[in-house]
Amino acid sequence: MPFLALLFPLQIAAATPTATATVTIDDAVGSAIAHHPDAVAAGAQSDVAHAQARQARAPLLPTLDATGRYGYSWTDIGGGDGVIDDGDGGTGGGFGSGRSGDSYNASLSGGLLLWDFGQTVNRWRSAVAASDAAAGDADSVRQSIVLNARVAFFDALETRQLIDVARETLANQERHLSQTEEFVRIGTHPEIDLARLRTQVAAARAALIRAENDHLSAKSTLNRTMGVKRSLDYEVAAPKLPALEAESQDTAQLYAVAVANRPEYVSARASVRGQEAGVRAARVWFLPSLRLGADASYSGQDFGDPTWGASVGVTLNWNLFDGLASPAATDAARSQLVIQEARLTGVEQQLWLEVEQARIGVASARAELESAEQAVTSARELLRLAEERYAAGVGNSLELSDAQLELATASAQRVRVDHDLAAARAQLLRALGRRDWR
Repeated sequence: MPFLALLFPLQIAAATPTATATVTIDDAVGSAIAHHPDAVAAGAQSDVAHAQARQARAPLLPTLDATGRYGYSWTDIGGGDGVIDDGDGGTGGGFGSGRSGDSYNASLSGGLLLWDFGQTVNRWRSAVAASDAAAGDADSVRQSIVLNARVAFFDALETRQLIDVARETLANQERHLSQTEEFVRIGTHPEIDLARLRTQVAAARAALIRAENDHLSAKSTLNRTMGVKRSLDYEVAAPKLPALEAESQDTAQLYAVAVANRPEYVSARASVRGQEAGVRAARVWFLPSLRLGADASYSGQDFGDPTWGASVGVTLNWNLFDGLASPAATDAARSQLVIQEARLTGVEQQLWLEVEQARIGVASARAELESAEQAVTSARELLRLAEERYAAGVGNSLELSDAQLELATASAQRVRVDHDLAAARAQLLRALGRRDWR
């Protein structure tokens, strides 16, 4: 009895089927942001720029240095020939008497930049702007990764639904084949109908195999987009994605949203701002700088009474002539500013183009989806009529095959257009610089 009690739960566990893992679109997006190497690298690049901005701020803060030294010295003060009287009227070789001692000193010095006509401040501001631009670039990479993850998820979902279409087509063909075999047996239809339908059943099985392989390939791409290495033994869950509020707005309204949200625009503006600070720093490069310095010292010998000292002063540093490097640097900085302003204009034009194309893409996909749904309805009715005509002996197998092909084609097109619409909406979100589906 105890043995049976132990065996029973094992039998129950063995009979329970293993649940298949499910991946949602939110899972795909979250994994891509967290694990995709491009997202990781972009975040690290932003961290580098932020650290460089902190480094550029360092000259504006006080500096403090400490040094210490200890030394031991010995000096020979005996005869120069190294001969020493031995006290008995003789002489012997050796060194004269020596003198030794210890010495030590320590010092503490500090400094603070008082004024340099804004050179260091503007360099720091330029570095801060570069950090902001790098953060915008990193966010842009993340938004592109989000779009790619969504598109890859839609592709996997599309291929899975195309498997359903292929299975339905195969089931219809097998049903027609079974029906035709009976018709041929009783002599109401020729054997050529049976041969044709057997060929179509074989083709439908091959199409199902291709659809299943396409689905596995799409999931492999999805794994790569999510930045993971995992088994393909999972299902993609169909999301409930409503229409976007932005679909009803015109291009000008959408462009205003894109300018406020797109990280590319934020990055370009930050680059212009940073270059403006760079120009201001270059203009005053040749002017002097004023620095406050202070130090304290402590020294002594033979560990006797130490000597203390302290000083404070202001240092003026002025490079009176630098070989005309300062005017050249100023001209270069101004030219760089022109380049950054031109890039900002290019970003603005690109944003308008992307918003307009995304809006058109959504509108076009919506119209195609309506047509595709009508085509599926018509194709199902056509197949129904063809089946009735074939069963009544009025129609032929060619007419039935054409109707079945029409339904399979319309159903597959409806699946593709449905996911084209979802991808177009994802592209519109990317064009607007938004991540949440709303």
